[in-house]
Amino acid sequence: AAGRLQEIQGRAELVDTETQAKLDVIFFDQRSPYWVVALDGSESDEPYQWAVVSGPGSFSMWILSRTPTITEQARAEINAHLESRGFDIGALIG
Repeated sequence: AAGRLQEIQGRAELVDTETQAKLDVIFFDQRSPYWVVALDGSESDEPYQWAVVSGPGSFSMWILSRTPTITEQARAEINAHLESRGFDIGALIG
């Protein structure tokens, strides 16, 4: 949070129309698979507030938020959800 802002632009292409959870993200003409493994689950007209994506094999994982920070309660819910699905959250930073 105290670091400098870094930005990168990419393009996502849906590769699994059944689940709509697997995409290829293209950065600098290189494709990388990204899988949406969790959403906030809100059932409303508003878009989700956070998502968790990983690569296949879950060696890398990112928590994405529409806001600069998430509440401690939301982070605890995310962690509990990931652990219940077998993800090792021990290496998550932040």
